[in-house]
Amino acid sequence: MTLQDAESLAGSPLQPGVEGNPSSPSCSYGSKPTDPTAQVQIYLGDGAKKYYDIDVMLMHPFTDISGLGDEAHEENYAIFVRVGQLWIAITVIDHKTEAENRAGLETLAHKVVPLISS
Repeated sequence: MTLQDAESLAGSPLQPGVEGNPSSPSCSYGSKPTDPTAQVQIYLGDGAKKYYDIDVMLMHPFTDISGLGDEAHEENYAIFVRVGQLWIAITVIDHKTEAENRAGLETLAHKVVPLISS
């Protein structure tokens, strides 16, 4: 996921991505302190799966998405995709509506999944 991808999803300027712990890969893109609050994150592997499992345990409502990876589940501001044994989570915090975010999350997931599975 590029900075431009994250900005497109958030609908506002973001700072360059900050990578997380290499043992549980992630990248976070956040807004500048002077801009409206926005953040986009992507998690790969165990961190993504744990995020999904916690939200399932908390009984968040999910919508299953067909045609995306081996399985995909979406909630208000996040999408979780499994490709083989690898889990991907993409989250967004911004000022757009839930419907706008769902469309953006799905679009970005469709862009990311082929990169991961190749």
